[in-house]
Amino acid sequence: MLGENIVKFRKKAKLSQEELAELMKVSRQTISNWELEETSPTADQVIELSKIFKVSSDELLGLDNRDILSQRVIKTEKIVKRQNKLFLGIYIIVLTLLLGVGIYFFTLKDFTKNNQEGIECELKDRIYNLMLSPGLVKQYNKETKKFEPYESYDNLWKMYVKETDITNDNVIYEIEFSAGYSYKEAMDSINLVKKKIISQGGTCR
Repeated sequence: MLGENIVKFRKKAKLSQEELAELMKVSRQTISNWELEETSPTADQVIELSKIFKVSSDELLGLDNRDILSQRVIKTEKIVKRQNKLFLGIYIIVLTLLLGVGIYFFTLKDFTKNNQEGIECELKDRIYNLMLSPGLVKQYNKETKKFEPYESYDNLWKMYVKETDITNDNVIYEIEFSAGYSYKEAMDSINLVKKKIISQGGTCR
């Protein structure tokens, strides 16, 4: 292709091989070898030939600008597609993680609150407040007359029970005890107490 173009543009410029050789400062045989494509000019010589023929290097080399543009567009499209696939993959991963975290925290009880679940029951002249909360279980110390740490585990749930006299609103007793090592176990514990109260004729809400 290059050899044919050198011949074409040389003739278009009305130059003989000898005249072109003189302008390029090479032998006539070198020009002939280029045109027969037995040898090829260097990059600098291609630029010099382009100047002499008053054409672009791409045109001299036989590179169609439309083909070059098309190749560049295709290459750009491939890069964009690869980037889009990468971004889509990252987006899906991030979305999955966020969705997982959202579901986890939506279904998980808020451990920043003191009481997670509360039930109030009435039995005869008594009101029973049953509350669940995670963390430290305390026990009433008769000597110090204070609730002091009794049992503590990272995944422990406790149940707080307060019995109040409905007639004078006096607290009869308060107690905390382990309700289970998961939220489900804790709910089973509080529901067991609730059923016991109801079975004795009480009501809960």
